[in-house]
Parts: sequence; structure tokens; C-alpha cells
Amino acid sequence: MRIICVTRGDEVPTYRLATGGGRGGAVTATEPGSSGRGRWRRWGVLLAVLLLVPAAGAVWWVGRGTVEAGSGADTPDAASTSWLYSLRYADEASSGRYVDSDAAGEVWRRWTADLADAGATLSVGSAPDGPAVTVDVDGDTATVTEWWKVQVPGDGVSYATGSRPWRIETVRRGDGWWITAVHPPPWCGEGGYVRC
Repeated sequence: MRIICVTRGDEVPTYRLATGGGRGGAVTATEPGSSGRGRWRRWGVLLAVLLLVPAAGAVWWVGRGTVEAGSGADTPDAASTSWLYSLRYADEASSGRYVDSDAAGEVWRRWTADLADAGATLSVGSAPDGPAVTVDVDGDTATVTEWWKVQVPGDGVSYATGSRPWRIETVRRGDGWWITAVHPPPWCGEGGYVRC
């Protein structure tokens, strides 16, 4: 009988003796875990961990987003600015995020159509005097005034209109601020973005 001693570095060797199966019933010595089955099991566990951790993270992220989708905005101006940026980028999916009014949705659809017809873009503007965004809070209601301008393409050049005020009414409900009404400036005519 022959015994083979195999060590790796400074490790204390441990052996598992197996008889038979070899030539002439010889005794062979192998280290635990050196069989192919154990190696594949370790790789399987490692692969499962590497796949499950990102999957668990994705489930958490989606769940978190779903909870946030039912929440109001942190502040009145966060709700109004989010709505106006959804209008700027014609992002219908996010246009209703903080909206609690069918009328606000109708304003969004009408203005999206007007901007698209004119090939125009809504941009952040500046107030004639004072900040571009003001918030007037009265208990659980607030009126936000934001100044926005429109950039309209022309013959080879584009021009920006003067800034006009958008008044957006919000209300606080337990989980945040919600838009209840949107009062845009006129599209054309006196006080509007373009001449009719």
C-alpha cells in the first residue's frame, strides 16, 4: 500500500482514503473538496449569490419606487417644477406624478400640443424682479409662481420669448404636496408668449 502526502503551503493536510476503483484495488489518498463534485458545488453557490444579490437589490429598488410613486412631493415647488419639466420634455409618464386634478392633466395635454405644433421648447425663465420661483404657503395650501419662457425656432435662427408666470396651486395631504390647479399664461395675445 502506498500513501501520498499532498500539502499546500503552510496548511495542515487532511486526507480522505478511498479504496478500490483504481488499478488493482490500489489505495489512493485525496484531500477533501478536491473532487469535481465539491468544486462544482462551490461554484454553484458562488453563482447563486452573485445572481441573487443584484436581483434582491432590484426588487428593493422597484418596491421603493412604487411606494414613492404614491407619495406627494416634499415641497410645493418640487411638485410644480417637476410638472413643468415634464411639460418641457413632453414626458407624459411623469406628468401626473404629483397631480391630483383632471384639469391639470388637460392643461398639460393642451400645452404639449401647442408646443409641438410650434416646434417650441419651454425653458426656465427669470422674473422681472425677484426670484424665478416664489412659494406662498397658507397652512396646507400653497401657490407656486414660476417664470418660464418659450424658445421658438425661426428662419435659420430661434428666439426666446419673454418670461411669463405660471401659477400652480398645491395642497398638502399627509404624504406630501399635490398639484390641484395649473394657471398658465396665455399662449398668444396680450401677456402671452407669441402674437396671434
